[in-house]
Amino acid sequence: MLKSFLNKIIKEDGFLLETSDKKTYTIGNPVKEKPVKLKLHNKSIEYKLALFSDYYFGKGFVDGEITIEQGDLSEILDIALKNIGRKDISEFSKIINKIRGTWRYLTSFNTRRSSRAAVEHHYEIGSVDFYKTFIDNKHFQYSTGYHPRKDMTLEDSQEAMINHMIKKLDIKDNDKILDCGSGFGGLACAIAEKTGARVDGITLSKVQLDFSQKLAREKKLDNLCQFRIEDYRDTEETYTKVVSKGMLEHVTKKRYHGYFRQIYKMLEPKGKALIHTIGSIDKPRDPQAWITTFIFPSGYTPSASELMPAIESASLVLQDWEVLSGIHYSSTIRNWKIRFIKNKEKILKMYDEAFYRLWLFYLSSCESAFRWTDMCNFQILLNKDSNTSERTRDYMYTPKKVCY
Repeated sequence: MLKSFLNKIIKEDGFLLETSDKKTYTIGNPVKEKPVKLKLHNKSIEYKLALFSDYYFGKGFVDGEITIEQGDLSEILDIALKNIGRKDISEFSKIINKIRGTWRYLTSFNTRRSSRAAVEHHYEIGSVDFYKTFIDNKHFQYSTGYHPRKDMTLEDSQEAMINHMIKKLDIKDNDKILDCGSGFGGLACAIAEKTGARVDGITLSKVQLDFSQKLAREKKLDNLCQFRIEDYRDTEETYTKVVSKGMLEHVTKKRYHGYFRQIYKMLEPKGKALIHTIGSIDKPRDPQAWITTFIFPSGYTPSASELMPAIESASLVLQDWEVLSGIHYSSTIRNWKIRFIKNKEKILKMYDEAFYRLWLFYLSSCESAFRWTDMCNFQILLNKDSNTSERTRDYMYTPKKVCY
């Protein structure tokens, strides 16, 4: 059953499949002389993969029911997702995802307590030392870099993304900025350092708060950068500019209208906001089962059609909507994955083998998903006043001096 199922999907390239009875089958049309081999170690995982591989492939890999030989996990995932593309794996998987997605929507309310719990699930798994094993060591960005060239290093791509965002918001030294969902503080510190603007960062993570404050002190920017634990719904100050990078994915669909109303409320009369989020180039669909179970409990990647009504109802003015193709994030995650694998021994001193395999699957699957499926990044530039919009986009790309 599994062999037939896979051969219906895999037409370009291929791999070897070794089942639990030690029989080996050729799936698709392998290009390599010695193709990568997918080994299944019990009968149960064979049935599970045929029924709901969206969930059970990742779980099986983490649990050791699936191993890879003559290649690596990324090779298998690239072959699979290159063939699946933007389609559903099967009608059965589509139905299961629809049931899960509907139940999740009905039972998820994204309260302040549940938002904090979701943050703790992912960001407070230990110290920041874990994240430092793979993210860039200059700005500590746990989000996509900007890759206008193929040969960019991780540090260069994150520097380029920060500069791209600063230019879009046209940040000046007299601006008062809110970094909404400020992560490890690197973006806020870079904005302050490069422009002289004052930046407030809000997060729900104590681990991120402590690191951000330490980073600002080390860079001697604590006179410009202030960080605090705060839910964005409780922010009462107003700002000339708001930047939110990698937070909207965790707001949940039910909260989009409230989120953009709050963005409007936090802006001064002529204020601007730049919302950076993972998105989908397709119509709305249900969240991926494995990643929302094990990595991001409240995560969801919106389609443009889900965001625009909320933006309009909040009376915000859309100035610019850039779609960054998936290659930007895929390239970033590839660099993370290389560093993650290189630091395996260090990571295993902090956590066990199952944790390592969980995160290896997370990074590898996201790298392939951004390369081959509907995944992308949106950068949405919003104004509070329609009369503050620039006439053209030229100001974003006209060279100007940026401090380093």
